[in-house]
Amino acid sequence: MLFRRRSSLGPPAREALARLLTAPTFELIPLKTSMTQAAFLPPGSTVSVTASPAKGIEATVALCEQLQAAGFRAVPHLSARMVRDRAHLVDLIAWLEGAGVDRAFVVGGDAKEPGAYPDGLALLRGMADIGHPLSEIGIPAYPQGHPFIADGPILEALHAKAAFAEMGADPIVEHAKRILRLIDQKKVVFFTRRDLHQAMRSAFRRVSELDQPLAVLVDHGFIRARYEISTGPGRPLSPTYDVNPLWASRQHQAPSPGSRFEDCEVFEYRPSPEETTEPETGLE
Repeated sequence: MLFRRRSSLGPPAREALARLLTAPTFELIPLKTSMTQAAFLPPGSTVSVTASPAKGIEATVALCEQLQAAGFRAVPHLSARMVRDRAHLVDLIAWLEGAGVDRAFVVGGDAKEPGAYPDGLALLRGMADIGHPLSEIGIPAYPQGHPFIADGPILEALHAKAAFAEMGADPIVEHAKRILRLIDQKKVVFFTRRDLHQAMRSAFRRVSELDQPLAVLVDHGFIRARYEISTGPGRPLSPTYDVNPLWASRQHQAPSPGSRFEDCEVFEYRPSPEETTEPETGLE
């Protein structure tokens, strides 16, 4: 006679397990048949993509781009030892942003010869310095220990990595950074919320999703809202924002535009009653 072992999980643990099983994360290896296999997954699933030194990290990001386009939520494994240098990291971040990827799993990786980032913590620091569009970053924890690394160094590194990962975990701030990067690329002096949404529809599906990141930029002095009153019939005017000229001029001198979000705190830009001239260019 067979006896069924009773579960030792308490109610909170069972509820957590049920949530995980309701919306699991699937994992794919970047192979030629990966998209064929992805067709068997539930639509809109979260799919992580591994990184292999044999295929290169570009294969990981390329598959993530395809998965995003097919309606999945892709999570690339960003292997630190496979990133050659800062320029390579900048290109990878831009690629992820263009693909609409907003999550990643940062690992040290298995490449024998590392580039500029020998471990996950070094890569997290590099990403924080450059700025990135990721609203959620996962890190390995080694709950059962590591065969080659003592527990002490693992815990120290885990605490440091968790801090850096959390620094980029506020999606509103990251969205504000993304808007700043677009403003810097287009070199605009003013823009409307409607035009901004048209330019960033891949990142913001609804116009209202821009409200909180725009409010953050206003609070930090990067932009200011114009107070315009509609005087005629028809569609209401879209809110218009002026770009802080002090920040814009500083960007031409900075080595990494928009990389440090807090730097513009000192450039408080407030309109005066005498200001009546209107800028001549906008976001297209």
